[in-house]
Amino acid sequence: MDTIGSRIRYARQQAGLTQPELAGRCGWSGQSRVSNYEREIREPRSSDVKHLANALGVSEAWLWTGEDVNYVQQPKPPAPWQLQEGIAATPGEDNDIFLPCLDPLSPHITLRFSQHLLRRANVQAANASFTTLSDQQMHPVLPQGAVVAFDRSVTEITDGDIFVVDHGGLLKVCYLFQQQEDTLILGYANPQFPQEHQPRELRIIGRVFWWSVLC
Repeated sequence: MDTIGSRIRYARQQAGLTQPELAGRCGWSGQSRVSNYEREIREPRSSDVKHLANALGVSEAWLWTGEDVNYVQQPKPPAPWQLQEGIAATPGEDNDIFLPCLDPLSPHITLRFSQHLLRRANVQAANASFTTLSDQQMHPVLPQGAVVAFDRSVTEITDGDIFVVDHGGLLKVCYLFQQQEDTLILGYANPQFPQEHQPRELRIIGRVFWWSVLC
């Protein structure tokens, strides 16, 4: 392990993470950055090394030099998008509330939302969250940057509905279909992205009930 790329790969494998899972814990969309660093196609930026060290439970010094005597791999941390216990919508003004964000890049921001819209969607405020799309997989229905609100209490699949799922440590928004008792199909509005077949154990975070797109 005489290079930073080999140390990143070693620490990732020791943590039991795939490249997409590590990218998700660092708040990056897609695995290309991790792959490029491990194959030493690109030199990691110092800010990225900090994210990698935190995600892998190692020190930045060890990643850079391999000589840190205090290197001890810690248990892998939870995915950065996971809601903490007790986080829920908070009261606002004029019968509005503030929804919590499920986004590794902006975990502390909130979205002002109408309780009237929640009632129309039959969603309890305690179960509502939102996130933003970081890719083009649902374009043109939901372009990159769209804001989606979802109901965390709804995880039963209705074929063709849009859900938020945990996809290898990454937060994804997609259509869901139950092909067989033990298989799910992830579908995307963008024809450039083919359907994916996943085991039924895929974690479903919630069903999307509202979205907003800036023109």
